[in-house]
Amino acid sequence: MKSSLAWIWPFIRRSKGWYLFGFVIMMAETAFSLGGTWVQKWIIDDVFIAGETEHALTYFVLLGVCLFAAPALFTATAMVHHRIGYALRITLGKLVMNHLYHLPLSHIQKERSARFTDYLVKDIYTVGGGVSYLMPKALQRVVSAVVIMIIIGSVSLTLLLSTTVLCLSFMALGRYLGEKVRSSSRQVADRKTALTVHMEEGIAATKEVVAFHREAWELERYQRLFKPYMEEVMKAGRLENKQMILSQPLKWSATLVVLAFGGYQVMQGTMSAGLLIVLWQYSSGLMDDFHMIFEHAMQGARLVGTIDRLKRITDVEKMADGSQAFTEPITSMELKKVSFSFQAEAGQPILQELDMTLKVGKKNAIVGASGGGKSTISKLLARFYEPEAGDIEVNGHSLSLLQRQDWSERVCIVLQEPYFFPESIRTNLTMGRAHISDEELMALCKAMYIDDFINSLPLGLDQEIGERGVMLSGGQRQRLSLVRALAARPEVLILDEATSALDLETERKIQRSLDTLREGLTTIVIAHRLSTIRNADVIFVIDKGALVEEGNHDILLAQDGLYRKLLRGEEEATGVA
Repeated sequence: MKSSLAWIWPFIRRSKGWYLFGFVIMMAETAFSLGGTWVQKWIIDDVFIAGETEHALTYFVLLGVCLFAAPALFTATAMVHHRIGYALRITLGKLVMNHLYHLPLSHIQKERSARFTDYLVKDIYTVGGGVSYLMPKALQRVVSAVVIMIIIGSVSLTLLLSTTVLCLSFMALGRYLGEKVRSSSRQVADRKTALTVHMEEGIAATKEVVAFHREAWELERYQRLFKPYMEEVMKAGRLENKQMILSQPLKWSATLVVLAFGGYQVMQGTMSAGLLIVLWQYSSGLMDDFHMIFEHAMQGARLVGTIDRLKRITDVEKMADGSQAFTEPITSMELKKVSFSFQAEAGQPILQELDMTLKVGKKNAIVGASGGGKSTISKLLARFYEPEAGDIEVNGHSLSLLQRQDWSERVCIVLQEPYFFPESIRTNLTMGRAHISDEELMALCKAMYIDDFINSLPLGLDQEIGERGVMLSGGQRQRLSLVRALAARPEVLILDEATSALDLETERKIQRSLDTLREGLTTIVIAHRLSTIRNADVIFVIDKGALVEEGNHDILLAQDGLYRKLLRGEEEATGVA
């Protein structure tokens, strides 16, 4: 708990001025609220009973001021709290998002994306509201309770003792049932999260479910998750009803004690009627204060748990970022005895002491059998992962020592299955680069043979393409992803099976356009279709994580090695020589 509070404290401290302002307003609100109740005593005793009408106007004006000021200050307090909470949610959202972008890819792949969504939406909202509202309100309740106890105690210590005992009994009952309610609430939250995750994944998999006629199976899975969720909701409801049935009589008892004790004092002539009515209101308020203090304490315990969940995300070690700025042009890229293996395949390295010198300003191709490590090389160059052994050097500098931002601005990778946002084509192509004109985009679209498709759309570049680009075919997605990469004008372009969904003829046309557009720039092509990379300046042949052959098409063909074997297999499979 301590570490979680220590983690959130710097964010709270940023708004200390607003917290202080809000605290002053809350104290004023409490003063006017309690003061308005006490003014009622004067009105009843002095004006209504004693008939001192000369004070009536003053008392009614005071009461009016209190009745107006208290809700006005309550509204102002809420506005301050919302302002603090909004600022905190923005800060935490930026922090968590920035951390997620720098987490190891292996960690992100192990988590379900819906859980990250839960962190960003639910947890940050809860923490922002709790820290900005819960803690100040709890403090306000404590101050209000202390003031009321002083007022009641100044009238009668017996009455103070009896109401305090009932309040503490009320809290004890709340604590007894509260743990059960909290446990049930956690179960409800867990069941709801599981159901939400399933629903989000089920919606994303709609095409597959329909394609394989598994609607009944999907409905059964949903019902299997919904049933325990519903049972937990009903259980939580029963517990809350039980808590209300048992706690409300205690609350009424405090009122009865005040009425009985005060009524007797009034009949004995030792207490005024106005004071009785005021004490009755104060005792009810004291009961509410004790109840809310307990509730805020329980909510605070849950809040600390939520803060801890966010803290655990930021505690995950980020990918190492270098401290060396990199602004010079890229003149050399080398892999020196690079070894790498995924954790799930520990003991089976994907790359084994790989040595490779890429040709800068040229077209480099990496080929080999499936599972040989080709895509792993591209991800290491893009710094999705870091080598476990060996090093990647750029201009003689270790890539791991370079600032990640500087390197990312130079390199762009196009994956086999690109992601698209549920926005317009223009938004997906520019990704916030406002300086890219429509003319430039359409010129690149023409080079990637996707311009006719865009021109055929009713809204052209403004056409929305659905979640994950669901309105596009696989080939259209790949061609648009190439346009997106080219629009970024990267110094190094990595194409990882970026044209695998295209037919052979279209792929050849696009490769020719890429060769023209990327002339003099470094392009790294990873491909299964060897026919599309024959004109590469250098071809690296990878087998079982090691470089076995290197050279251009003619040199490798003359060696009668693995490259020629792969090429022959492709020609036999496609019937193309």
